[in-house]
Amino acid sequence: MGTAMAIHLSRAGNDTVLWASEFDARVLPVLNDERRHPALSEHLPDGLKVMGPEQLDAAAEGVDVAVMGAHS
Repeated sequence: MGTAMAIHLSRAGNDTVLWASEFDARVLPVLNDERRHPALSEHLPDGLKVMGPEQLDAAAEGVDVAVMGAHS
């Protein structure tokens, strides 16, 4: 999913969007409600936007650089 990378990029002062695909449906409510990923101890920075699978167009709007993360 790329949550750790998104946290780092956001803390470094970058406008950052964490887009959750349909494979992330299980963790999306926790990301939005508790502002954390269940597998990580860190909370999401306030400036980090979280968007769901149906919001890909909005997540990509105005993006200069996109970084993709995949669970290995």
